Amino acid sequence: MTEYKIALALDSRTLKELLDNGFLEFFRERERKGMFRMVNTPDEKYKVFLWDWETPNPDKWKELLNHLEHRRHAILQISEEGEIWKDIETDDEFGSDGVFEEIFGWTASICLWQDASQTLV
Repeated sequence: MTEYKIALALDSRTLKELLDNGFLEFFRERERKGMFRMVNTPDEKYKVFLWDWETPNPDKWKELLNHLEHRRHAILQISEEGEIWKDIETDDEFGSDGVFEEIFGWTASICLWQDASQTLV
């Protein structure tokens, strides 16, 4: 099974909605396993969840993604094979927020023989 590094950014309203709709245990389970952490942005308007090398339960993950489909959010997912998937929604029924376009970024290097000391680019 493929593992992923995952970052999920939500505004406070969307997080409350998730917790009220059955996702509290989803987050608590990961917290108990020590596999994720939550950070606040300096203005405390956004919650950022970070998972390090998780293989998400496909059903619960799909349910989470379906719930976020029409809510402002940003998701960045990087597989152990190096595939990158990004999903961003800046508008919902409560308004627009361009910060979700900018909240995540990533860096990458190309090296020989998977040896970081032989970085080419």
